[in-house]
Amino acid sequence: ADDETRIAKAAAVPPRADSHLFYRFPDGATLPEHRPSARAAFPGVPARRRRRHFVRATLAGGALLYPPLLAILEARGVHAHRLTVIDDESRSPVWIQLKADVTGRTLATTAVPEASALGAAIPAGVACGAFPNATAGARRPAAGDAPRLGGYEARDLAGT
Repeated sequence: ADDETRIAKAAAVPPRADSHLFYRFPDGATLPEHRPSARAAFPGVPARRRRRHFVRATLAGGALLYPPLLAILEARGVHAHRLTVIDDESRSPVWIQLKADVTGRTLATTAVPEASALGAAIPAGVACGAFPNATAGARRPAAGDAPRLGGYEARDLAGT
């Protein structure tokens, strides 16, 4: 099954089903506190758990990282009432809803899910003349194949 099918099955598992948890620290924890020895775990797994229970616990474990991070921001005077999720975190309505539920915040997605790549491409576009400035690059909708800017030959790309 693909990820969306697994996530859809996990969505049918009720919250806190038998207190099945996932601690999401495969490489140690850095936030909300530094604990390099922390490791990922599924503690207290009851008998007869199915894949959907593990998927649900994994999604919830990721969502539950948000409240302590928001608390750090709020302690520093930053109050985020609306959060924008990007990249892979924006692809699953189920996971977005879990994050909205545990944070009590409205979550939005971007028109271009790969916003990190787009953020890197905008200054590159300004540098090569595709956009007059970053604002113009951010406003340009991404749709379909990128147009060829022209003027390049295979020998130019090879440096000959």
